[in-house]
Amino acid sequence: MILLDNDLEWVFSSAWKEELPKIIDTTLYESLNKARNARYESKCGAKELGIKQCKRDHKASKDFLTALSTEDMGKIKAFFNEQNKGANFITASSRTVLLMDATGSISNKAFMNTIGPEGGWGHEAIEIGLWHAVKESETPETISQVILITDAPANSQTQLSEKRTRFGEAYWKTIKFSTSTYYATELQKLEDKKFRSMHFTSLHTQKEISKKLRVRHQDVVRC
Repeated sequence: MILLDNDLEWVFSSAWKEELPKIIDTTLYESLNKARNARYESKCGAKELGIKQCKRDHKASKDFLTALSTEDMGKIKAFFNEQNKGANFITASSRTVLLMDATGSISNKAFMNTIGPEGGWGHEAIEIGLWHAVKESETPETISQVILITDAPANSQTQLSEKRTRFGEAYWKTIKFSTSTYYATELQKLEDKKFRSMHFTSLHTQKEISKKLRVRHQDVVRC
């Protein structure tokens, strides 16, 4: 007998409030039976796994007792080595590129306190940071992910043109940034390489900044 809707929480778990309205009278038993079976199959699967583990441990214990009675030092040492083996924390190395604007955001990071913020020119040159990340990804060491910290949106294509005009193309041709680029272009290159680009911002501008990078690349950029 079902007295209250919340009595079905054990079947539908925490989503019972959302699941119950989807069930009409004619399919009530069928839906409950399906959810109940799925729950029990999951629990039984976990128990079966536990039983298999217990069987292995039981056999190992019996073999150890036999080794003790026969003074088989090789098996005794092997048993103790297995029982006292620590967790394996050695994992594959991960190379991360951290990109941070050198104005407002940098003052919030203690680990960067040897570099001081100064000046600023509106929106950030995120395209240059991502360009650098793409170059690093092409090295033999490659990279695993990109962390971007900034307190202003990325430059638009119009802003890029205006800022490059201030110094003149003659200046840009003398440095490695002679070819203009755009943040979306570099971000697409990272997306094609299946890298993750995580975008962290200060709270007071988070929505405004994140929107700039999330519109086209929701699968690449995470906040």
